[in-house]
Amino acid sequence: MKKIFVNFFIPLLIAALVGILLQNFVIESYKCNVTLMPDILNKGDYVFVNKIAKIKNGDIILINNTFADSETKNEEVFRRCVTEPGDTLLLKNAELFINRKHVANEHSKNLYRLLTFDTLSKYVVSKIFYPQLSTTATGMYAIALNNADAQKIKDNKLVKNMTTTHIPDGYNNTKNFPFSHEYRWNRDNFGAVIIPKKGSTVEINERTAPLYAQILKEENEDLIEQGNKYLINYTEIKEYTFKNDYYFVLNDNRLNEDDSRTWGFISEKQIIGKANIIWFSFDNQGINTNRIFHKLYN
Repeated sequence: MKKIFVNFFIPLLIAALVGILLQNFVIESYKCNVTLMPDILNKGDYVFVNKIAKIKNGDIILINNTFADSETKNEEVFRRCVTEPGDTLLLKNAELFINRKHVANEHSKNLYRLLTFDTLSKYVVSKIFYPQLSTTATGMYAIALNNADAQKIKDNKLVKNMTTTHIPDGYNNTKNFPFSHEYRWNRDNFGAVIIPKKGSTVEINERTAPLYAQILKEENEDLIEQGNKYLINYTEIKEYTFKNDYYFVLNDNRLNEDDSRTWGFISEKQIIGKANIIWFSFDNQGINTNRIFHKLYN
């Protein structure tokens, strides 16, 4: 009896304990509840998230969303991390630049308008192009596409002309971070901005206060705000040294702004971990076997 206990129950107990430790401290499964990264993460995907992985540019990360103005407030959401702390980010006509270098993402989608030689029926549109095409005028359609799919449609003999559509540089949209007329940033033209890094120091003045107000409040419980002036221990601060690392995230579908363009910087404390693999998937048709143990990275 003792031999059975040693050979069977003790290994089983150890395996169970290891599983609990892995789930709580290293790897845990999370469900994707909404499709915001088409072709990458879809609603109904179950994803293993690594809680101890070092976060790098291009990683898909799970975030504890605590931003008040977000569509997904108080939810755990997946987004693509596009910077590391200390990086300089710029969006120029929807093209991403990190530290002045263009960063291509085969999955990112932008808005295109195409003009066809004739008005197409819904059947032709759905068969030749994509079902999400919307008609804006006679023979004119709008669609969100990645670069590869945009090239395929552009080469189609039915297409007369195809152009990208951007919000103009300098068009002020105060729903975008940092919610100030001082920064004329919008969905397609944003920055340049340096992502805060732990230990780095910045000046706090009328110009920079909107950028860092959110961080100052999060990192200092005794903060007092007086317009664009901030007091810690009742003393006005002229500069500030960050206590945490921060990141910037984007949706692959750049038309959806429920990301850092609306939220602001992502604290390291908000990051749950890095998404690694889709281990199970369920959609309207049932179990999606094509996505079981599907890798998120090449």
